[in-house]
Amino acid sequence: MTASRVFVTEDRKIYLKLRRWAKRRHHQKSTDWVVKKYWRFETERRDFATEDGVRLRRHLHTPIRRHIKVRGDKTPYDGDWSYWATRLGRHPEVPTRVADLLKRQRGRRVWCGLHFTERDGWEIDHVIPEALGGTRGRDNQQLLHRHCHVQKSAERLLSVRYAYGIMT
Repeated sequence: MTASRVFVTEDRKIYLKLRRWAKRRHHQKSTDWVVKKYWRFETERRDFATEDGVRLRRHLHTPIRRHIKVRGDKTPYDGDWSYWATRLGRHPEVPTRVADLLKRQRGRRVWCGLHFTERDGWEIDHVIPEALGGTRGRDNQQLLHRHCHVQKSAERLLSVRYAYGIMT
């Protein structure tokens, strides 16, 4: 059974239990009156809420996160920080920004497409350099292998020199 179906089922069970409680509390009133008193309608959904507007959160509004199975030959103690930082977006031996970039890039180097390993030297690079109007934000950063970063910088320098006619 999928998580969303379970959430719908649980929301229904809670609704029925709360309605039964409210009906027992106001046994002389009709079910319609009880529902109008305790359930607030907002657009197309009804939520159990107080008169002050505090609402009971429904299971269905819980974000569903799919989990990826851990490879059988991996443990958090094997020293493979690249795998764990890519998988979790964090690792105690890797700076937070690097782990975030590893996760976003799925463990691959943007420039050459190869996977990072724990032996690789890495550098944080600006996709659009600040000198050309790039920002310092994480959306303008990428993780590159050291020699790829040198190669990218050399190519960019050549293209700038060519654009300005400074060929030596």
